[in-house]
Amino acid sequence: KNIFVAWESLSNRKKRTLAILLFIIGIIYSYKDYILGDQTFVFRGIGSDSLYQTYPNLYRCAYLIEKGGELLGFDFTRGYGALRSISQIDIFNWPILFGTENLAYLMGIGHVIKIILAFVLFYIYLKLLGRKEITCYLGAASYSLCGHMVMRQFWKGYSGEVVLCALLLIA
Repeated sequence: KNIFVAWESLSNRKKRTLAILLFIIGIIYSYKDYILGDQTFVFRGIGSDSLYQTYPNLYRCAYLIEKGGELLGFDFTRGYGALRSISQIDIFNWPILFGTENLAYLMGIGHVIKIILAFVLFYIYLKLLGRKEITCYLGAASYSLCGHMVMRQFWKGYSGEVVLCALLLIA
């Protein structure tokens, strides 16, 4: 039996559930080392920006929250000093709320959540356009695993943009 014929014979609810479950299982399998805590989402080499840029900035914010300090203001802990700006406070920096000890671990889980959010939001967008279930699933899977999400996962800004773009498409 052709897989597309079998797919079309399922009810819409079963299609939706199966598609989302298959996608989530695939993502969990791909990122299992980060989800289980076997590895942190801080990289050396080509992705070293996560080690030298993203992680230190988030660590400083998490540290300030732990100690009851101000998130905004001038900070002399790096070189000659730098201004901690409002850009450090965004929806995707939620791991800083769980402290410095959990930060590197939660960065990986945060990326997985962004992939799943991008999938769900783009799926909704395609449904609003009136596309078939298989098109919505494949389109959402392709969108949520695009180059920005996979190749540029070391820089947190790109994956956040993908999620926000999907949200803007719905709006």
